[in-house]
Amino acid sequence: MAYKRGERWYAEWYGPNEAGREVRYRRSLGPDIRTRKEAEREEHRLAAEVVAAVSRRGSAPRAAFSGLARRWLELVVVPTLRPSTVKLYESICRVWLVPHFQHEDLADVVHPARLAKLTAELHAEIAAGAIAPKWANEVIGCLSSMLRTAAEWGYIDAAPKLRKFEARPPAVDWYTAAESTRWLSTCREVRPGWWLLFLVGFRTGLRIGELYALRWGDVEIDRRRLHVRRSTTVGATYADGKVRRLEATTLPKSGRERIVPLPPDALAALAGCVGPADGLVFGVGRDDAKYPWEAVCKASGLRDIGLHGMRHTFASQLVAAGVSLQRVQVLLGHASIDVTQRYAHLAPSDLVGSTDVLAGTVAGTPASAPANDQPATPVDVVGAEGFEPTTRDHRIRR
Repeated sequence: MAYKRGERWYAEWYGPNEAGREVRYRRSLGPDIRTRKEAEREEHRLAAEVVAAVSRRGSAPRAAFSGLARRWLELVVVPTLRPSTVKLYESICRVWLVPHFQHEDLADVVHPARLAKLTAELHAEIAAGAIAPKWANEVIGCLSSMLRTAAEWGYIDAAPKLRKFEARPPAVDWYTAAESTRWLSTCREVRPGWWLLFLVGFRTGLRIGELYALRWGDVEIDRRRLHVRRSTTVGATYADGKVRRLEATTLPKSGRERIVPLPPDALAALAGCVGPADGLVFGVGRDDAKYPWEAVCKASGLRDIGLHGMRHTFASQLVAAGVSLQRVQVLLGHASIDVTQRYAHLAPSDLVGSTDVLAGTVAGTPASAPANDQPATPVDVVGAEGFEPTTRDHRIRR
């Protein structure tokens, strides 16, 4: 834990001593450390140095799994990851990993038979329908990261490689143009105060946290576009063995800003209620939209596709209309085209009938030959308008 007294930052953490017992360490971080982030990074470095020093003086220090989980959360996860990820990993440690391994020595935890026991338990939960394979893979990913840190700190010789479960890609549900129009019309009748937020959500594909963080200074009415510069995220922070809810404003999920053009209806709606540049466009809390959304779904008679379904609807309607996956990737702010590929099956294709030329080739003659007996001009299928290649079965879930 990093804390400040007066003008100086200090670090306090638990780590092994030469006898292999866990003790408390305190260090003054010096006058060059000026921010909490710098202090947390320095604390992380000092803790790693202590473990390495103990390891060099004798055999690798012994440590209990529960102690590693606590130090890993405080020194690695909190300083380097988003609050939402901190919340996820803390939950996995508290609900799954620490109850499973408790105070076992790490040397025993990494034994193949011991890890196989955890895998068998997860498999049984999946078979019973208690958890999804995706969640089991989150548990395995969290454990893998912890054990890599344990290897870096000298607690174990090397981190074992853990296999994940086969997880089917989830189906993407979205509204057609007629359904989204019907939904927005119903919203204007039963929840008029929320209509603007949902309209912009359907027409721009912004994540719900990006909508909440949107400011009027990000909206350029004259240029018909908006800038996505930040996102509101709900997660947690962890210190002294305690978790605390945290709502923070961060960069968008990809870590990069982006520009999204505004279609005419969203542009006209925003132009009619422009506020001060530093003011929030919607001015609502992080979880406030859930209940109005559900009320409109019920009133419209449409299935509930969830708030994130606005983003899926935006992307799906664009791809179905012939917009390339590469353009949709940019508009959504996906770091990789692999994520955008989930919409590839909606793209119009000009491949139907393209294999008819093979009919009759078994006999050595093509089904139809050019009239002048010259080889047909090859078609550049990849460059054909409206065609977007799909690759493998991507197992990605939002």
